[in-house]
Amino acid sequence: MQQGDTLYGIALKNNVDYKKLAEWNGITDPSSIKLGQKISLSTPISDSQPILFALPQQPIATAIEPGIDSSDFATSAANINKLKTSPKALKLPFSEQNVARLQYPANNNLPSASQSFTASPAATANTKIETAPQPESPRSDMLASHSVAEWIWPTTGKLLSFFSKNSKGVKISGQAGQPILASAAGEVVYSGHGLRGYGNLIIIKHNNIFLSAYAHNSRLLVKEGDAVAGGQKIAEMGNTDTDMTQLHFEIRKHGKPVDPLEYLPNQS
Repeated sequence: MQQGDTLYGIALKNNVDYKKLAEWNGITDPSSIKLGQKISLSTPISDSQPILFALPQQPIATAIEPGIDSSDFATSAANINKLKTSPKALKLPFSEQNVARLQYPANNNLPSASQSFTASPAATANTKIETAPQPESPRSDMLASHSVAEWIWPTTGKLLSFFSKNSKGVKISGQAGQPILASAAGEVVYSGHGLRGYGNLIIIKHNNIFLSAYAHNSRLLVKEGDAVAGGQKIAEMGNTDTDMTQLHFEIRKHGKPVDPLEYLPNQS
């Protein structure tokens, strides 16, 4: 990290979702990162410890070999050994002992359905138990999108350039000092001059999906942590880090730039 860097600014510059960036680096408070801290920009290599997913308790399925009368099992304990445990019916915690059991099943008897398996302290220490990941509801993304339904233009002026993979947003011309407005309600998560090429920059977080960015301002009128309403004046147009007076405006969805014209109302 360098002077002026923030988690949101780093995410914006590298086109990644700030939530993923925080997760990759074990950051719970985006404001807690410090000067000189190393930030990983990709998914970290998983450690050597195996991960077991906690599965719902289910009865273990058994199969009786053909030709054996099922009534024999009620009267003869010796025939219990003829039961076969279904391969998918039992999941063992990771340990050297259990690996050996799976590699050499002929020399070991797996626990029966009536037995409960208790992991050894060593196995517990070397094993992570996590809840099996649940698929995200497609409705959650849709609801979050609807919560920013009232996007407005951040300023008035002529479009100087349209969205592309290189531009990442749109450029709007105007006069020095012209008001720059929050395009939707949200929280200011960055206000400063730390990202090269953006000049005086403001980033607003609208929800867990959308961010918007306002660059090249002459004055910044809000600070990090401020709650802003849609249409509130947050800055004044300028030409910092550019050769002409303009506003560079971006909308980011899950950290990726999207075309603002798909969200802004049609200009009359």
